[in-house]
Amino acid sequence: FRPALCVLLTLASPAPAMAQTDLSGWWARQSQNDNGYANEPVDLIGIPVSADGRAKALSYNIASLSATERQCQMYTPFYLFVGPFSLQITSELDPITQKLVAWKIAGWIDRDVTTIWMDGRPRPSEVAPHTHGGFTSGQWEGDTLTAVATHFKLGDMKRHRAFSSDR
Repeated sequence: FRPALCVLLTLASPAPAMAQTDLSGWWARQSQNDNGYANEPVDLIGIPVSADGRAKALSYNIASLSATERQCQMYTPFYLFVGPFSLQITSELDPITQKLVAWKIAGWIDRDVTTIWMDGRPRPSEVAPHTHGGFTSGQWEGDTLTAVATHFKLGDMKRHRAFSSDR
């Protein structure tokens, strides 16, 4: 598994590539992969996993969610693409220049806010603390927003079946 999550959001827009595309608003998917059936066979949705990762997915027990140490466990940024909720995206602008600083994808009760930094800020050091939301930087490549997320904590990538590492 690659150390960074690479996500491509392709937007069809009649605007020129250099124009700022406004992603603000509520976005709903047509369908979602996490239909809540905890007893369904392991479905890793094409995620390449090691033998250890597959064994962990196959041995998952839904009852483990009731363990004290799992009561406040949050999902990683991966989950926003397969989870059951729509996405609320807002822009964060520089108060002086009004230029875009970041896109914020709102969190849920069990997933932290995902901030896609668009201002070119440097990635944290390799030893910087990992958070539930991670660190995501983005840039436009034509009409495609490419976002790379790192520095997020270990957690579920697909509910009850595929798990990411913090490495």
